[in-house]
Amino acid sequence: MLCAAAESGDLAAANVLISAAEQLAPVSADDAGELAVLAFRTIRPAATEWLALSLRCLSVLSRAQRPAEAMAVAEDILARSDDSEVIGKVETEAAQALWLGGRISELIARTERALKLADLDASATARLRGARALGATRLEDGVSAAREAAAALAYARTTGDREAIALALQASGEAARNQARHRDALRHFRELRSLSDVSCLAEEVMALQFLDRYEHAQTLLDRSKADGHGMTQVTLPSLTCAQMWQDFNLGRLDDADAQARAIIEPGRQLGNGIHAMDAFIILVSVALFQGETDHAAALLDQAAGLIGIDDEVRRPGLAVMQGWVAATRGDLDAAVHSFRPVTEGAGPSRAYWPLWPCWNGLFFQVGAQAGDHEFTGACLDIAETAAARNPGVASFEGVALNIRGRSTEDLDTTARSAEVLARSPRPILRAFGADSYGRALLTAGQRNAALEQLDLAWDGYHRIGAWAWRADTQRVMREAGARRAKWSATTQAAAGWAALTPAERRVALLIGTGHTNKSASTELGVSVNTVGTHLRSVFAKLNIQSRVKLANELHKADLT
Repeated sequence: MLCAAAESGDLAAANVLISAAEQLAPVSADDAGELAVLAFRTIRPAATEWLALSLRCLSVLSRAQRPAEAMAVAEDILARSDDSEVIGKVETEAAQALWLGGRISELIARTERALKLADLDASATARLRGARALGATRLEDGVSAAREAAAALAYARTTGDREAIALALQASGEAARNQARHRDALRHFRELRSLSDVSCLAEEVMALQFLDRYEHAQTLLDRSKADGHGMTQVTLPSLTCAQMWQDFNLGRLDDADAQARAIIEPGRQLGNGIHAMDAFIILVSVALFQGETDHAAALLDQAAGLIGIDDEVRRPGLAVMQGWVAATRGDLDAAVHSFRPVTEGAGPSRAYWPLWPCWNGLFFQVGAQAGDHEFTGACLDIAETAAARNPGVASFEGVALNIRGRSTEDLDTTARSAEVLARSPRPILRAFGADSYGRALLTAGQRNAALEQLDLAWDGYHRIGAWAWRADTQRVMREAGARRAKWSATTQAAAGWAALTPAERRVALLIGTGHTNKSASTELGVSVNTVGTHLRSVFAKLNIQSRVKLANELHKADLT
């Protein structure tokens, strides 16, 4: 009622709106952001409270991860203020918005300019130094970035300013992650969460994922929903993104695909380029796993069109996907050409792409097929460095053993890699380990043992829907003279109930029996946007246009 009645210049309404937004921020970022936008539109610059209220609106929009709107408010404040303290506060909030938007060069330039202002107090200086250090983790080499983050953190601690410490901790965690020092990253991100609210939880979740601690990561994701007072949608884009990677790494490809589609358009609208880019990476990866190369290439073209993101930020992820598409089309030289700059970035550690085990395994595989020994040697060095920095983490250790065994054609090492990867929580790596070992056994003339491993790989790829990789394993088995009854039952239906993924079927059953999108999201523990994405796919595959027709189709199929 208040939102509808609020008029420009109504200071009382603006106060109520921003107070409500601040209370909602830890619970529902979407609602808090909408209220903050409305509050800012309601205040007139001539009002005596305009600056104080505008700063509160900026803070909420930053916490709600709405970078485009936060930057608009920040620029409006800066256009009307010459006070160094105010400028320091605004530029700190702007830095967080620019980080999410992938505009890192601008982040660094602005913080450096603000740091030159006279009359900055120690807290403002500490915050700006922390923001500058955060930007450095994307554009400077890993050693320099880590050193700057450590210095910023030490200085922030002397001030006791919580926001400054939080920014420096985030920078320290990002620097550690870029160097694949994931236990150090987790330590920094845990302390970060102790200082901040749920908006910093995603970093901790992703550190747990890199350490193969997916059960603990899911516990934190589930707790974020429970802390939302019964709300079952993850309201912050960063948490939705973390859940997307959780689903992808655990082989829930249809769920990851749906989460990604639910992120992209809001990300574009809100200026959240980092998460939109990650979502495109997931969509392209899922399409390639499923053998839809042309679709993957089309998605990649869309991702390349994302505006506002620095080339240095988006280039590694796009290069990985471009290389994978090229390899799938049989152009191995082009694939290695795309991958090479990414692997060369492992030394400077400006991003974690080359140090991620699943990507490094792909790099090596393509390089080996291309016969590029220099490139595969670099992949081995990267894998062993990452494994040494994360002892006991099966995904890192298994990939390093896999690449070592295949590089040296050492069957015992390849066998050990399969054993270690079998302990990884990532299904694709478990299947990949069995696949590699099976092919090595075939080369060694041990056909029966090889087919046993290849059967494990085939089953693993089948369970997660990696149809393209399953098909290649099946080809190898067929060439070895094997035949399996299960192969004849794996043709994917293009339409009808048989075409629905498990997640789509769950949504169809709930919506077809009377649930709303919101109640279905509550039942399934996913976002409303994810339900909507699944439902559109259900309608397309069943060739229907309404919920009533869906209910009729359920009845006809005797599924109600």
